[in-house]
Amino acid sequence: MAAIADASGQVDLAALAEGLDKELPAYARPLFVRLLHAVEMTGTFKMKKGDLQKDGFDPAKVTDKLFYRKGSTYIPLTLDVFPKIVSGEERL
Repeated sequence: MAAIADASGQVDLAALAEGLDKELPAYARPLFVRLLHAVEMTGTFKMKKGDLQKDGFDPAKVTDKLFYRKGSTYIPLTLDVFPKIVSGEERL
């Protein structure tokens, strides 16, 4: 999963997927993308990753926008799709 700070809501997910395809091998491309309003930092300016890791990609726990890789782009991860991904019915 990749967490991206996007306060303005201007991330172009199709362009992101295209750029990742050009620059990263298939195994290194994130399957999930989480768009955050802001990234929480510690007092020493390190990212607070613990809460992000605990929440995972469950849309019931996460209030930020979640997307998953489907083909050559990212599409919204909804409460309807989540159980299909977990059960393996929806292939990634």
